[in-house]
Amino acid sequence: MVDMLLVMVALIGGLVGGGAMFALVRRDVGTRRAALVAAVTFAAVGIGWLLALYGVVLGLGAAIVAYAVTRSRIGADKALLAAGGSYFAVVSGFAVLLYASLETM
Repeated sequence: MVDMLLVMVALIGGLVGGGAMFALVRRDVGTRRAALVAAVTFAAVGIGWLLALYGVVLGLGAAIVAYAVTRSRIGADKALLAAGGSYFAVVSGFAVLLYASLETM
């Protein structure tokens, strides 16, 4: 039962994150590429949720802020890379902190 709840939360979080990124990037990169970004975001948020729990929410927030700030300065394509990098850095950091805290129990 707990496993099913965790999977459902990961799926719902992935859908919300993917929808947010689709709405954010659709105007800049077009509908087809925005759908690809949404699919990658869905997978990344879903997997990230299983690894870092609530750290994925901060990671998605960091990715959205990184994209919004950098798209006007370096273009949409490079801004997507910056958003992905910031998401990966935040979620990886949370996963390492969670792992370290569980190891020291």
